[in-house]
Amino acid sequence: MSGSETLRITGRIPVGPEEIRDELWVVDGKITFTPSTRESRSTSAPTQADLVVYPEDPRADVRVPAAPSLIVMRGRVVAGQGG
Repeated sequence: MSGSETLRITGRIPVGPEEIRDELWVVDGKITFTPSTRESRSTSAPTQADLVVYPEDPRADVRVPAAPSLIVMRGRVVAGQGG
């Protein structure tokens, strides 16, 4: 996904220990739950990401899963910086 693309992901998206969202947007490589006004590609959320990287240990702070550093879905980086 290039930095200028906007991706809308729908489905049951776990964003915390007890919080599920129905959709999210990846805008310029960053996750947001605010609907984007930009034209976007849509996809259904898989039940699990291939890989999620957090900047800190999510077991130590329950807020950490809300801001992952990198998300890979279906073999493609959809948020964060790969490489």
